[in-house]
Amino acid sequence: TVDRMLPALERSFAALVARRTAFVADLGRESPEALAFRPEPDAWSLTLVAHHLLLVDGGVTHVLARAGAK
Repeated sequence: TVDRMLPALERSFAALVARRTAFVADLGRESPEALAFRPEPDAWSLTLVAHHLLLVDGGVTHVLARAGAK
């Protein structure tokens, strides 16, 4: 848990949470068209990037939780 973290790790964690919160807020201000836009046919849209980050974030959180439980 956060209350058991080293101070430097806690600051880094807080910065990541702040960046995630800002990113989600930025996405919420975009139109559906902007979220779906792909600059090239094989490029990712903002929605795809956000989904990928969500999956990675969940995976990293799971790994860190397992490591912290040991």
